[in-house]
Amino acid sequence: MQSLEQLTAVVEAVRAAGGNRAQAARDLGANERTVRWQYAQAVAKGLTGGMLGVTVPDAFTVDRLSVHTDKDGTESGWVIMNRDKEELVQFLELVAAECKAIPPVTRLQMPPDFTLADWLTVYPIVDHHLGMYSWARETGQNYDLAIAERALLGTLDRLFQWGPPSETALLLGLGDWFHADNTKNMTENSGHPLDVDGRYAKVLQLGVKLWRKAIDTALLKHQNVKVRILPGNHDEKGAIILAMCLAAVYEKEPRVLVDTDPSLFYFFQWGNTMIGAHHGHTVAAKDFPQVMAAIKPQMWGETEFRYCYSGHLHRHQKGGALALDAQGAEYEIFPASTARDAWNASKGFTSKRAMYAITFNMTEGEKGRYREYVKGE
Repeated sequence: MQSLEQLTAVVEAVRAAGGNRAQAARDLGANERTVRWQYAQAVAKGLTGGMLGVTVPDAFTVDRLSVHTDKDGTESGWVIMNRDKEELVQFLELVAAECKAIPPVTRLQMPPDFTLADWLTVYPIVDHHLGMYSWARETGQNYDLAIAERALLGTLDRLFQWGPPSETALLLGLGDWFHADNTKNMTENSGHPLDVDGRYAKVLQLGVKLWRKAIDTALLKHQNVKVRILPGNHDEKGAIILAMCLAAVYEKEPRVLVDTDPSLFYFFQWGNTMIGAHHGHTVAAKDFPQVMAAIKPQMWGETEFRYCYSGHLHRHQKGGALALDAQGAEYEIFPASTARDAWNASKGFTSKRAMYAITFNMTEGEKGRYREYVKGE
């Protein structure tokens, strides 16, 4: 964050240079790009006396700005603002403090009598968009908080029944678990309006409740349960809040490990298998194998079978043998478990809703999978 004094000094230097930002930078002995960025902040905050009419809300900073100054001194242009990272860090620190007040559970139930050692089952939970509202007459299927709860728990129950009793389960949230990430009912970055059902706090509370039910049910079948929830473009903060809450709840349950890493990427090694995951909104699925190799070269070198998982596109696509041969890993885009909203329906997207249980052997990679279609209402 720039101080008022710093921004004012930049404004005065630009005025003294007749509006020439490059000359102002030379006069200040500063980097030209820095001066241009600081002047953009000053213009948007109204420090130049210009006529842009832009107000920077609390917790936002100007990312890009184009300003044109007429002969009479009138300024016009456009502004792109982003949420201030410092504000986000402070918000997450507050959430962490609140999570510490949650009483942790201890040993909810006894472990299952029998599990398959050296076996792992991954349950991707993809684009559930909890809190979204959809009207069947407009989109083809109804969707609200109650329907979302029934759809998730019913589908997971069927997957838990059919899948093998592997020793370890990985509940992998692949992003956009929540539909909205604020009380304004719009996406954080683009400001896209969202159709929502329920107040933001209510949706957050239900989100924690559903993940607790999923984890508790997984504990009935698997000896150990690992949890990783990745942020998506709809729930950058909500995903981190959810992970922090679950980590607090299961802090004293030795059979549950909740990963609270806020990174957009996740990498996991299971013997001879490497799994990389991301929501899919920042890196294309077909390009993610390169990211896996670059960020985790040791894990890449120690494994023979490599898989990268994503969602975001609300459809199913497997990379196949070509992707495996070309870049050393097979990528897969999983379908969404949510119903279509008005925007997706208007685009004609008709991908079937489904959830999967994928089982791996520690030395032989993927050994099988079960698919359950999510039942609409």
